[in-house]
Amino acid sequence: MHKKSEFVIVGTITKPFGLRGEVKVRPEPGLVNDLVQYEEFVVFVKGGKKRLKVENVRSDGAFLIFKFEGINSVDDAQLMRGLELFVSEDELIELEEDEFYFYQLEGLTVKTTQGEVIGKVSKIMPMPASEIIQVVDESGKETLIPAIKVFVKKIDLDAGEITVELPRGLVDEERE
Repeated sequence: MHKKSEFVIVGTITKPFGLRGEVKVRPEPGLVNDLVQYEEFVVFVKGGKKRLKVENVRSDGAFLIFKFEGINSVDDAQLMRGLELFVSEDELIELEEDEFYFYQLEGLTVKTTQGEVIGKVSKIMPMPASEIIQVVDESGKETLIPAIKVFVKKIDLDAGEITVELPRGLVDEERE
């Protein structure tokens, strides 16, 4: 997830859907169920930000179909293609204690349980079995870590750190 000051991206309008002004939205990973709960979104357009009020929303597999107030034709919807949907950070759905939004993890330092710095989180990639944490060190070397409790031992947002315990071969191969 990316941020624009106090706003957090929660989805992207991919294309018009049908002829009545509906649009297809690709939610940010892990947010498909959260998006249906919002009554409005912010989009950033030339001249500033604009609020979009939700008239209706329904599921379409991994995507959502939104109907926004004032968007009533396929031509109106076409103009929205590619726009990112934002909510203010304080409007985000509150997560459980051990849950995090992807944007909160980006930029955190990743260290092993022995204190060795692996690098910083560059992004979180959703995969079928689990999310993958992409970590890049100062030289640009990439390490991919499954985001599961077997490997991720602690996430400390206040300290800006993720502590991981990786199989010895993975770390050694990646560090050589």
